[in-house]
Amino acid sequence: MEIEGRDQIELWGAFRVGRRCRPRDVVWKPLDGAFELSARHEGYRVLPGQPTHARTFRWRDDGHLELCDRIESSRPVRSVARLHFHPDCRLGDPDGKTVAVGFPGGRVLLAWSGWQTVVREESFYCPAFGVVRPNPCLAFTAVAARLRGGIRIVLA
Repeated sequence: MEIEGRDQIELWGAFRVGRRCRPRDVVWKPLDGAFELSARHEGYRVLPGQPTHARTFRWRDDGHLELCDRIESSRPVRSVARLHFHPDCRLGDPDGKTVAVGFPGGRVLLAWSGWQTVVREESFYCPAFGVVRPNPCLAFTAVAARLRGGIRIVLA
């Protein structure tokens, strides 16, 4: 997650970390045919508006993964969540609320809500030291003081 162009930690250089965030309220709970994992942190509290970030993962045994991000701030902030894919994945074009993703073993469908824009970006994947491969990425963006952004991944 990125808020106002900043990471939740402060990087000073290669292998140098300054201010760090600490996870809070980490909860794992089993559900009928599923499980849920949630946590929050206050790594962005140094920014104007003192935003906080919470994320929940819900796995359902029928092949659904749901990701829910919650941003709370005293003023609107620009938030970006990125979903990086393996270089062998093939992304369709985001059509407003969904995108198909093909991979060597099959296909998934992504759907989202709460995000204002979703665009494809190029990123990089490093499978080994000194090896860099291009890979696709989706950037989910919104400007809000209270954001509820969801992403649902379903086996197709």
